[in-house]
Amino acid sequence: MKYALVASTARPPGLVADASVTTPPPRGAQGAAVLTAHGPEEVPAAAVDRVVDTTGAGDLFAAGFLFGLTHGMDPVESTHLGGLCAAEVISHTGARPEADLKALAAGAGLLPR
Repeated sequence: MKYALVASTARPPGLVADASVTTPPPRGAQGAAVLTAHGPEEVPAAAVDRVVDTTGAGDLFAAGFLFGLTHGMDPVESTHLGGLCAAEVISHTGARPEADLKALAAGAGLLPR
């Protein structure tokens, strides 16, 4: 099954199973919505103790999402991975991750199969 990913939770009319996959724009604390032929699937934002600096959050979300897609993860799993990467970078100052993203993904059960 193919998916369509959008920033809104609104369900577009006429969504079909062969919709293309696109990168979802980040919605911050609202997470993301993955739209399938069966309707939207909400992906909550990854939890952070404190937001310090949002610089790079969109880039890290896209990096995690695209890494997942290109390594065999489905769009929902990829969206979770993107959210995890974004959550790491907003928890400190600066746009570069301070934690080992592979270790974070492994700890969250989000490594590609």
